[in-house]
Amino acid sequence: MIAATHGRAFWILDDLTPLHQLTDDVLEADFFLFTPRSSYRIGGYGYPSSAMGENPPAGSVIYYYFKEKPEEEVTLKFLDSQGNLIKEFKSGEREQDTSGSFSRWGYSGSQTISIEKGMNRFVWDMRYPGAERVPGAVYWGASLRGPVAVPGDYSVRLKVGEDQMIKSWKWKKDPRIEATQRDLQEQFGFLIEIRNKSSKVNRGIKTLRGVKQQIQDFFERYKDYDNIRDIIEAGKDIIKKLDAVENELIQSKSKSGQDPLNFPIKVDNKIAALASYVSSADFRPTEQSYRVFQELSSKADSQLGLLDLYLERDLKNFNKMVKKADIPFVIVK
Repeated sequence: MIAATHGRAFWILDDLTPLHQLTDDVLEADFFLFTPRSSYRIGGYGYPSSAMGENPPAGSVIYYYFKEKPEEEVTLKFLDSQGNLIKEFKSGEREQDTSGSFSRWGYSGSQTISIEKGMNRFVWDMRYPGAERVPGAVYWGASLRGPVAVPGDYSVRLKVGEDQMIKSWKWKKDPRIEATQRDLQEQFGFLIEIRNKSSKVNRGIKTLRGVKQQIQDFFERYKDYDNIRDIIEAGKDIIKKLDAVENELIQSKSKSGQDPLNFPIKVDNKIAALASYVSSADFRPTEQSYRVFQELSSKADSQLGLLDLYLERDLKNFNKMVKKADIPFVIVK
């Protein structure tokens, strides 16, 4: 639809989905979820500017209407064709993307749902949840974002308090690409596998860092105790072993975006970089990608195995020594 004034302005609207479904019943309802129009698996992005139009967003656009601004919690749930939950967004909560990176699907960032009186719009980028991230970690040429959904049927459920509506739409394949549905399904499955491995590695890193911090806190708390020298030495030995594992899994020296130029990336970054490559275009994963993943997974599993050993054996012995020493929990100074 094109609307123009007699002055110097005109507007072009390319999505009239809500207008096609607008009726008196809709306007009288407390809330209404419009059926999303079919969308295409085509990446894209735009830079907002008052001097130019806005490119269509990458993903699917969801429109919903509130007669009055709701006081209850509002949720949007996105489901696959089998009714399985993919992602959920709640009013008052802001979902942080795990990468903060740029791709052919645009810039990643935070998302929140609007709950204003009247018409509201939410753009779902059709991505599954991303990998778990290590706070403060610096990545180079990598992505922890979840994979884009394969073409098919999807649903959105709008829930306001105890009331809800659900609508479905089609997510279509880019007609310009040669990849088949089977190719895209294989790519999706592989990206999920990579994501899960990234999450496992990053959970291990967070675990070992948490253990190290607790042991260091113990040192600081009881540094004036002379009768626990053996416990201190046991704790130092654990930290030394955990440092060795950490240095294989993540580049701890990198603190800013350019630091990886000086400090080589480690296993966690390499796995996430593989995800970035595999998701860079719509194609079936190459045999080389699978071999690289197997090699990186083997290295990661080896280090995570050592981590499990140190936690099960060394840390358990350390805790027994602390318990046996009958160290006071509260110290009066």
